[in-house]
Amino acid sequence: MVVEVAIKGGALITAEIAYGYNKKVFAIPGNLQSPHSEGCNKLISKMKASSYTGVTDITEALLWSKEDLQTSKFNKEKAATFS
Repeated sequence: MVVEVAIKGGALITAEIAYGYNKKVFAIPGNLQSPHSEGCNKLISKMKASSYTGVTDITEALLWSKEDLQTSKFNKEKAATFS
């Protein structure tokens, strides 16, 4: 997940590499006039990252369901944070 990065920031390079390896990349969209948001906005506009606006973005992108979160992979305390 990329939170804030300028157009030539190191996090942008890392996100591009992850995308190249077919890893799911998320970016938090930012102010269109902020130089610190240009990288995230570019990743989203070029469809190299999914826009992150909340936990449901991740659970939907990874195809997790409430039932999955309550299986042995996740304990019930962690699952409760997704409800």
